[in-house]
Amino acid sequence: MNKEFEVRNKRKQDWFWTDDEFVDDFFKILDGNTIKIYFTLCRLADKNQKCYPSIRKIRELTGLSASTICDRLKVLEFFKLIKRQRTGKTCNNRYYLLDKSQWKKNFKEIFKQLQEIKEIKENKSDLKDFKISDLKDFKITTLNLLIHYLKILNSNSKENIIERKTQKKGMSSVKTDDEPFSFNKKLKEMEKDKRRHIHIISIYWKYKGIMLENKEQYQALLKRDLRPARLLTGFTDDRIIEVMEWLEEENDIKWTLETVFKYITEDLDNIKPIKGRFISNY
Repeated sequence: MNKEFEVRNKRKQDWFWTDDEFVDDFFKILDGNTIKIYFTLCRLADKNQKCYPSIRKIRELTGLSASTICDRLKVLEFFKLIKRQRTGKTCNNRYYLLDKSQWKKNFKEIFKQLQEIKEIKENKSDLKDFKISDLKDFKITTLNLLIHYLKILNSNSKENIIERKTQKKGMSSVKTDDEPFSFNKKLKEMEKDKRRHIHIISIYWKYKGIMLENKEQYQALLKRDLRPARLLTGFTDDRIIEVMEWLEEENDIKWTLETVFKYITEDLDNIKPIKGRFISNY
């Protein structure tokens, strides 16, 4: 038997709305593509908070690839923002917008679960005994994005801020002439950098899961990625991430930021998967 669930309150059909709590809580942990899809379902929902667009229709309204849409729908389901009912191979799925009382917001516990499933997938271990079945089908790239945003959210919590202030106060009397290299600190600085190409490199490094041990490694990789990053400055973060997802999930190749630029204007859904070779623009 299907479990009972509660849909959102009715609304007029000439406009759409979303709860303030969605903006307050989920804007901090969901990427732009996931939010775009949720807003699209909000727009299409009827007075019973139900809609049944095809993947093709969502593609037309969002400009995202079918692969990205299917993956982000799983994210919305996992957080219980929507409920999807599969209606067969020849019919479109039904999507229900769930009431905020049902949203999953135990973010600290979810963060631990995401890290666990990521470790299992990276080690190619057996997922059979993993207790959170909803996470098993997540792409590794999606896991990385969620982990990144949840990590930022947790680090900005009141408890962690107080702890960091306490540690800083305790260390204030200790002066060092040579501060040790911190790649995480460098990455956060790059994310906030007003120079667009530096910000793009930070997106690429986070996506690839790059970890650098010293200043020399940092400077070498930064120099390598400067040229393709400058070529990508006219494209949105969402589009750059979409191309990276396509390269990572749909193809069996080694790729770089140069490869992202090579395919940035292509219709990815009409390109056959590439296998067994290194793709570079230069």
